Amino acid sequence: MKLYRNAIILTVVLAILVGAYVVLKNREDAGSGTGDSTADETIYVLKLERDQIKEITIENDSGKMVFVKTMVKKEKKEDDDTENSGEGESEEPEYEEKWVVSEPSGMVLYESKLNTISYTISSLTASKVAEENASDLSLYGLDKPATVSVKLENNEVKTLEIGRETPSKSGYYAKLKGSNTVYVIGSYDGKTLLSSYSDLRDKTLFTESYEDVTEFALERNGEIVFKAKKTGDYEWELTEPIEAEVKSGSIDTILQTFMGASASEFVERDAADLSKYGLDSPKYVITVDSKSILLGNEKEKGSTTYAKFADGNEVFVLKNSVLNFVDKPLKEVVDVFAYITNIQDVEKIVVNIDGQTIVSEIVTDPDGDTDKDKFYVNGRDVSDVRDDSDSQLFRKYYQGLIGITMSDLDVGAEPKGEPEITFTYYRKTDPKEVKVEFVPRDNIYYYVIRNGKYTNMLVAKDKFDAEDGPRKTYQRLMEAADKAEAGNTENR
Repeated sequence: MKLYRNAIILTVVLAILVGAYVVLKNREDAGSGTGDSTADETIYVLKLERDQIKEITIENDSGKMVFVKTMVKKEKKEDDDTENSGEGESEEPEYEEKWVVSEPSGMVLYESKLNTISYTISSLTASKVAEENASDLSLYGLDKPATVSVKLENNEVKTLEIGRETPSKSGYYAKLKGSNTVYVIGSYDGKTLLSSYSDLRDKTLFTESYEDVTEFALERNGEIVFKAKKTGDYEWELTEPIEAEVKSGSIDTILQTFMGASASEFVERDAADLSKYGLDSPKYVITVDSKSILLGNEKEKGSTTYAKFADGNEVFVLKNSVLNFVDKPLKEVVDVFAYITNIQDVEKIVVNIDGQTIVSEIVTDPDGDTDKDKFYVNGRDVSDVRDDSDSQLFRKYYQGLIGITMSDLDVGAEPKGEPEITFTYYRKTDPKEVKVEFVPRDNIYYYVIRNGKYTNMLVAKDKFDAEDGPRKTYQRLMEAADKAEAGNTENR
């Protein structure tokens, strides 16, 4: 019996605790309110016809923003069918309804975000009534609220005032202007309606495609790292600080990443003090055609950086991942080859090296059959001289010549002295003749001079002695040629 009695007592205590929990839960976030909603009813704070909203005004910590619904001319797509339009007839322009920024000036709107706001406020519900006739609005943060106002087609204005988050962080306190009934609206709705300037600002920095860019430049600590201009599809050349060809794909890869980036956030609309962002004396300036972006201090070490356009003081934040090129040396942009050209475009190569002159003649098959190409070295036919893998050894020698690559740059040097090594290419097309001279700088490097002009390149001397370099590949070609000739003599 005692156990039975104890069980009954425990059951009663449990029921009391559950009841208390339910009461407290209903009162949570309700202030001194009535909590008079039921699970089945929907509490509408605002219920409007969305298509009747013609203006939205938002005022919060980021300032005042006014957006107006306007009919704007629809942009015509390039692939639109115009064949059916009558000759000589001007097509009637098409219009569409869009939200545009009335205030602040210069703001570029992220329209889909504003559409979300209009949806939210047109059918805004509450989870409960916190207090029906609140006398102390400061309890809810509604003494100095953020506001969202909508103007309807009949010019009626409805204003929602939003206060602080509830203690449980599950919602926000809100009320209509002119009423002291305080509601609890959902957390998502509250955050949507409290959207800041940065939230509503279109974070796209560039509208044009990277493929349309014709000029690109980088400055670091006040000095030009490089200036480049486009010379053809995916082809660039450097104009400053040196004139040189650009490494294939290097500029386009940078531009594709950089111009595809968006700002992480906009931190200040019109910064009066740029020094706190490091933008009064920017470390980097990136110029894409006529647009320049200045980079200042890091906001988060190793993660984000403050930035702004040169023609304004709107400060935004960029991820460092799209800026990974700003500290790269110039040599990573420059084309690395002392000179490279397709063998099909060459008729003759004269190489002066180690006191000897090597004259190579190339006769390519007119039908493009490379197996029928003929190669002569100092008059000897080496077309069929091959290695154990049946590769033509002359082609490996040729690759050894054009494969000489830059080791470093020495910008502004004035090479003096005579070349130790010279490659002269006689081409079928312009330029008809290209002379590449290697002039000693010291015991380690050669200056590279092309057609009498210093390229600012340095080439390590040991590149000529590499297994795939010109000395070793020429030696293997000649040894194989000698062996082939000796074999032919024995077989006679």
